[in-house]
Amino acid sequence: MPEKSVDPGWGNAGVMAPVRRGLDGSPRSPWLGLHRPAKGPPRARLLIIPFAGGNASAFYPWLAHLGPAEWLEVAVVQPPGRGPRFREPPLTSLEEYASAVAMLAQDLEREHGASPLTLMGYSMGALVAYLALRDHGASLPAAHLIVAARSAPSSRSPCERDAPAMTREQLLARLRRLQGPPESLLDNPGLIEPYLASIASEFQLVDGWTSQFLPPVQVDLTVIAALEDPETPLAGALNWERLTEANFLGHIVRGGHFFMNSARETVCTVVNDTIAHTIEGDTE
Repeated sequence: MPEKSVDPGWGNAGVMAPVRRGLDGSPRSPWLGLHRPAKGPPRARLLIIPFAGGNASAFYPWLAHLGPAEWLEVAVVQPPGRGPRFREPPLTSLEEYASAVAMLAQDLEREHGASPLTLMGYSMGALVAYLALRDHGASLPAAHLIVAARSAPSSRSPCERDAPAMTREQLLARLRRLQGPPESLLDNPGLIEPYLASIASEFQLVDGWTSQFLPPVQVDLTVIAALEDPETPLAGALNWERLTEANFLGHIVRGGHFFMNSARETVCTVVNDTIAHTIEGDTE
């Protein structure tokens, strides 16, 4: 059974997680935050990378809609700096984050066997997923890339992407505009303050990230975007088509930036259909 975190997907859980171990008894990677192994022989693997400030537990409600559980393995990345890893320093490099994701994918394949991998990133996680394929595609066993709630990266000079640090008030205003963390968290200084440093650093990382090296990936790419997302214009989301040399498919749903909650069943249906299509393609 998957382990449910005590926090709602944001901020810092109150306790450190116990050391979890793999099938061979070795310590499990701290990057593996949520894991549902297939109940039977696995036919596919889904690896999800969360949004800026998010914990793996944010995707726990998805498990009821992702399946079939008999053959689909689901894993969600847990970033450092919060949740069960709150004592660790926050992220300092998206490229290093992407490297850790690629290593986690390889660890899962080594421990649970080879299966067609669908790599999915939500918001900031979409950029990290792309970087994992860009930098480690030759060794990453990925068959499909799903990006959600994120515009495609564009080639801009560093001066065009200068991202000054946000003030506390600006950060809280942005979080409210995105309608992500609940107001009960935002209005409670004792809960929100330890979390703000982590999410501010990740916002600055992704806002200021730039690269002149944006080659297309070699796998099918699916984008999911929402009509009312204040940070992801549809045109920007559909620009992901330029970043694949394989098939591209776009899905538009209703909702704001966190349509992963408001349109959960719809999004999970898209993910399930994508994985099923990937498996069918591998068997043809």
